[in-house]
Amino acid sequence: MTLLETSCFLQRWRFGGDTVFSNGYSIAKYRSGVESLDLDKMEHTFGQVYGDVDPQYDFTIGPLRERVGDGEKKSYKLVDTRIMNGIMQQLYVWMDDRETGTLDEVVELVWER
Repeated sequence: MTLLETSCFLQRWRFGGDTVFSNGYSIAKYRSGVESLDLDKMEHTFGQVYGDVDPQYDFTIGPLRERVGDGEKKSYKLVDTRIMNGIMQQLYVWMDDRETGTLDEVVELVWER
């Protein structure tokens, strides 16, 4: 998205009562909805090198909120972006645990100028 609109990279949009789209990173669908989440804070889903509280993250990106449990959220990760003739295509994929036999899911977003 940055090649088409630099101000939208990692911007978040909320869809309905249960879905958050973080442009250029993921689409998250929350089983219990998003009403109880503090969406002013980023979810602490990465790099717990320094334990539960990492002041480097607070300084860089602001306060973080607690991570949502694995069974409470379905995350579609960005796996591919293509740009041609002013049109950008993004593919977000959710991969299920292979043991359950559930099919993977794909969300395609198309951005036009």
